[in-house]
Amino acid sequence: MGITLTEARLISYEELEDLGCSGTNYTCEGAPNWVYSTTYWLGSAGTESSLYRVIAGGPFYGTPDNSYSNNYGLGVRPVITISKS
Repeated sequence: MGITLTEARLISYEELEDLGCSGTNYTCEGAPNWVYSTTYWLGSAGTESSLYRVIAGGPFYGTPDNSYSNNYGLGVRPVITISKS
């Protein structure tokens, strides 16, 4: 198809806030439905020992410290950049 993958990564905390999530209110209910329709890890850390996550239905927050080793059944939501050429 002539498509070249130039980058693949996890979505960031800042990108989710740009989409309508609120780290202050711990929710993504202000974002489009596809943002919180499933449960996944972010590519952003909450602290040196916690990661942010989105929970299906809208909650958006960091994990308790060191609990990222428990997967909570979370998946990943990759951000994929492709070349237009």
